[in-house]
Amino acid sequence: MISCKKLINGALFVVAGMFAIFSIANAATIESTTYEGDGGLQSTSSGYLINLTAFNVNDSGTNTGISEIFTLNINTSGISTLTIGSLLSADVNNFVLTSDHFGGGEFSANLDYTGGSMMGSFTTGTLIGDYTASNQVLASVYEVQAVPVPAAVWLFGSGLIGLAGIARRKAG
Repeated sequence: MISCKKLINGALFVVAGMFAIFSIANAATIESTTYEGDGGLQSTSSGYLINLTAFNVNDSGTNTGISEIFTLNINTSGISTLTIGSLLSADVNNFVLTSDHFGGGEFSANLDYTGGSMMGSFTTGTLIGDYTASNQVLASVYEVQAVPVPAAVWLFGSGLIGLAGIARRKAG
């Protein structure tokens, strides 16, 4: 029969492993906008084309200025892609474009990363953006972060630590 002490120590090891797996630092965000010479949002015969300039990478609160070409090619009848210079390339899924009564609107999509220096261990992300009637576009690419540890796991872990303390007190 397994002793209470061995059971508690094994459970603490499992909880500690769960914390290590799910406690990943904040992921990076790439911010892009329309500068002079950029095409902005354009309608094409096969879908949409968005040409911008990526100007900032925010990685865990640290901003780094960049200047990379941002190209989003939405093909309504085939594969859609996103390229941000050499930083990131991705296949685009579930692209949604909505418009408001002022001539602007919003767009969003899911991304499956295919390469680039910022890809790292992340494989998916999200694209969110706004556009105006004057073709000013602001877009951000967010890396999908690890699922946060639910409160129940934290409470379970603290309960196990309490049980370990009680077991030590009884043994001593």
